[in-house]
Amino acid sequence: MKISYLLLLAILSIGCGKNSTENRIAYINTSTLISEYKGTEDMLNELDRIKSKSQTQVDSFKNVLSVEYQNIRQTSQNDEASQFRVQNFKKMQNQFKEFREQELKKVSEKEQKLSAGILNLINSKVRKYGDEHDFDLIIGATENGSVMYGNDKMNITSDVLQYINQD
Repeated sequence: MKISYLLLLAILSIGCGKNSTENRIAYINTSTLISEYKGTEDMLNELDRIKSKSQTQVDSFKNVLSVEYQNIRQTSQNDEASQFRVQNFKKMQNQFKEFREQELKKVSEKEQKLSAGILNLINSKVRKYGDEHDFDLIIGATENGSVMYGNDKMNITSDVLQYINQD
C-alpha cells in the first residue's frame, strides 16, 4: 500500500513540473519482459547445469551409502568390526544429510544471485530505453495489481523487449 502512495506521489509530482500533456508515461508487463528476455533463458540454462551437477554429487554420495548399507546387511552383526562399520555408516548418513542441505543451500543462493543479476540488467536496460525514448515514467505492471488498468496504447512491453534483446 505504501508503494502505491509513493507511485501516486511520483506521478503527481511529475504532473506538477510540466504540463501533464507533455509527460510520457507507459507501462511494461514485467512477467512477460522477464520470461521473454534472452538473458533469462541463459540464466535458466546455467541454473539447470548447476542443479544437475549438484544432484550428481548428491546421488554419488547416496550410492556410496547404499553400497555400504548392503555390505553391512551381508555381514555378521555380532563381531566388533561389524559394529564399527555400523557406527561409521551412521556417521556417513549424518554427513550425507549435511552435504545434501549444503548443496541445496548453494543452489538456492546461486539461483538468487543469477535472478538478481538478470533483474538488475533488465532494470538498467529499461532505464536506458526510457532515456533514449524520452519517457518520464515507465511503470512495471505485475500480477499483484501494481497497475490496475492501463490503456493498451501505453503498453510498451513488446518495444522494450525487442530493445533489450538486441544485444
